[in-house]
Amino acid sequence: MNMENPKRWWYMTFLFLLLVITICILKISDCSRKNLERKMLVERQLALRNLHKDTNFDILIFTQHWPYTVCAQWMESKSGHECMLPKAKNSWTIHGIWPTKYHTIGPLFCNETWKFDMNTIASIESEMSEKWINIEKGTPLDGLWSHEWEKHGTCAAEHIPQLNSEIKYFQQGLDFLDRFSITKLLMSSYIKPGLDVTYKLEEIHSALSASLDDNFAIVCERDKKSKREYLFEIRICFDLELNLHSCDGIVMDEGEDPDPEDEIITNCQKNQEIAYPSSAWVMQRQWMKRNEERRFVDKSWMKHVVNSYKLVRFLQWVTL
Repeated sequence: MNMENPKRWWYMTFLFLLLVITICILKISDCSRKNLERKMLVERQLALRNLHKDTNFDILIFTQHWPYTVCAQWMESKSGHECMLPKAKNSWTIHGIWPTKYHTIGPLFCNETWKFDMNTIASIESEMSEKWINIEKGTPLDGLWSHEWEKHGTCAAEHIPQLNSEIKYFQQGLDFLDRFSITKLLMSSYIKPGLDVTYKLEEIHSALSASLDDNFAIVCERDKKSKREYLFEIRICFDLELNLHSCDGIVMDEGEDPDPEDEIITNCQKNQEIAYPSSAWVMQRQWMKRNEERRFVDKSWMKHVVNSYKLVRFLQWVTL
């Protein structure tokens, strides 16, 4: 080591130690931030549950979702996610039956001691595996059923005799699907999914209102990158006697009431066409995502090599 300039050596050593300490502090701060975020999430969930301890509600919302939009949403949420899709291609599946009070979301989790029991629905399990399928591959088969029962079913069971058990709740969902299949309602108006197919909001509304009147809401999922709208859910409203009922007064997931002056209850952009993707579209998207992930891994590997080289050069410089 060149000791002709000891001040310079001590100065560089000090900077190096300062850099190490800064990195450690940042890592500790990042861990603390993540722990705080997790704690806040738990607190919000508990607060939400406590908020909805009033178990009364005004209507039921029967929600069907489009598996291919759900799949895309799941794949985008984390690298490596894959989907479990229904065998019947291009068929709408059940999300849930949601007791709902006007102008709010819920009630929710009305009886936290009444846990989901898979054995109670053994007689309809095979049918549910297709029509009430859990799209999120790699998660428990009954994950969606357990979630829907404990979050929504326990509330329905308290006030509606036709839904006062697990088997009744899930069987009613299957019955609703048979009576009000969005797949059939859209097909009857020649609205079909495709690789790059779009429809106007009014076209979708017209196709559904022929059988549902105005007792439904249309929900879209917006792609953050492309700003494109994808058909996501159709929510059909029923009164407490299980008859079709107006959806006026329900709120979207964002917690906002739809504009009462609008004829169509929706969160979709009024002036933008809505994509209705098919199974082929999902396969194409999966292929593109895998390629993106491979490129990312390749770039990450090169980045580590470059950073290691820079570190070696820096250490050589400070020790000369």
